[in-house]
Amino acid sequence: MTLCIAWKNGGAIKFASDSRLSVSGAEYSDIAIKVMDVPVVIKNPTSSETGITDTIYNYKLGMCFCGDTINAYVIKETIYEALQHLQVLPGHTDFSLKSICKVIAKFFEHTSDQLRNGSNWDPQMEFLIGGFCPEQNDILVYKFELVDYNTHYKAMIDEVLVDDGDMIIMGSGTDKAAENISINNIPVDNQLLKVLRDVCNDDTEPSVGGFIQYGHFKDYNFKILGVEDYAVDSDGNIEYIFAYRGTVMYKDKFERADDDFHMYYTFIRPFEDDINELWRKKGID
Repeated sequence: MTLCIAWKNGGAIKFASDSRLSVSGAEYSDIAIKVMDVPVVIKNPTSSETGITDTIYNYKLGMCFCGDTINAYVIKETIYEALQHLQVLPGHTDFSLKSICKVIAKFFEHTSDQLRNGSNWDPQMEFLIGGFCPEQNDILVYKFELVDYNTHYKAMIDEVLVDDGDMIIMGSGTDKAAENISINNIPVDNQLLKVLRDVCNDDTEPSVGGFIQYGHFKDYNFKILGVEDYAVDSDGNIEYIFAYRGTVMYKDKFERADDDFHMYYTFIRPFEDDINELWRKKGID
């Protein structure tokens, strides 16, 4: 299970999640990648006169999921390839993000049916797809859910994050996150990442955990960034943690040796004020 939070603030749309992969009961690993980008390439038909095929859409969608990890990964890998081979039929194709989502829905339904029918697996999951809509000339977000008709599944697609200040919470940690937001009067901005962090660190919600994954849209493309986090040991020492898609970089296995490549990422700093306050308490400005 998981916790995903997405929101729209100042016209910007952002996705974030935890990193927990629940295996069974209390067994888990914090290695699940849940915030992803998906490239889409759409072309015109090849010109019979010039033999040239024009690319009319080349953007990265954002994806964030909760629920069954196997189904999510199969869908992501399938659409990753398929969505780079789309072609419009002039006068017929609905050239919009909703139309792209209808393609995704076909794979969603197909993989869900196959998982249940072929291996008696529960494929239930829900996910967000966001990206540039050429029809609206704006970033739109759609939520996908499965409706079970016993003999088959049907994908339900609804537009979300329509207005500034909208947010959506998905996953097993929803109640904990909603309670935190309500009690502390959390605004719809990057402070929601503190809510996500609190639930990740809450031992009473074992289905949510690990480090935060994050992405937002820039120049109509979805961009994944790392998250600077921190930890305080029993002696009050502060450790900076640089997590990218849930993996802690630049230490242990990922500490660079002299002859290694450097892995470079950009990190957001949503907890900078908290860290500075800890330093102030230690007498260091």
